Amino acid sequence: MGAIVACELLQRFRALPVDNVVFEAAACSVSNFKTNVIPFLEEQNLQVQVATLKGKDPANVVKTHIYNLCLHDDAENAEKNPGELDLSQRGSLLTWIDTLYQSPESENDRTFGRWVNAILATDDFPDNILDRITIKEFGRDRLRDRHKNVPIYTVEDDAGPRIVEPTKHGDMTRYEPGVAKRKSNFKFWSKEYREREPKRPKTSMTPAPTR
Repeated sequence: MGAIVACELLQRFRALPVDNVVFEAAACSVSNFKTNVIPFLEEQNLQVQVATLKGKDPANVVKTHIYNLCLHDDAENAEKNPGELDLSQRGSLLTWIDTLYQSPESENDRTFGRWVNAILATDDFPDNILDRITIKEFGRDRLRDRHKNVPIYTVEDDAGPRIVEPTKHGDMTRYEPGVAKRKSNFKFWSKEYREREPKRPKTSMTPAPTR
């Protein structure tokens, strides 16, 4: 629910000098984001234009970057809820909000923290702010490759066969210092956690000789 509070803050305090706003599994609706956050970003663009007309350095205007971090869509829908018998409907809290707790009448009424909802929402985003919105989906059970650009999202890398990344709603900001099992200690405060992963180098494939 922190994203709901953040949306309200940006709507009420348009001059808030913040460089980055990071949403993680955001429970705010797509409509809430469009109504409160997009005008905040557009106003900053307007401030840049005004500064330029007045002969001031537009670089002094703070231009906030929004990060929306989402679970893998398969992990989102398959999250097991408490209970040994597994009787309740599977899915993260956001899935439950969209399907059980509320009755969204349109895509704009769905939660912004789900990857599929956020991607569909970008069709309505103004072009002049797209470069300041990053929508990132974590993977699920990804195998490590031989390249050096393997993302490490935890405090300590366990060097296992698979990349350790959040696959549950409660994993995204989990940090338990001092525990023996540290694989869930995600570095949610780090730049690497919220930024896009480095592009993998292109590999060339040589076709097999024909007989």
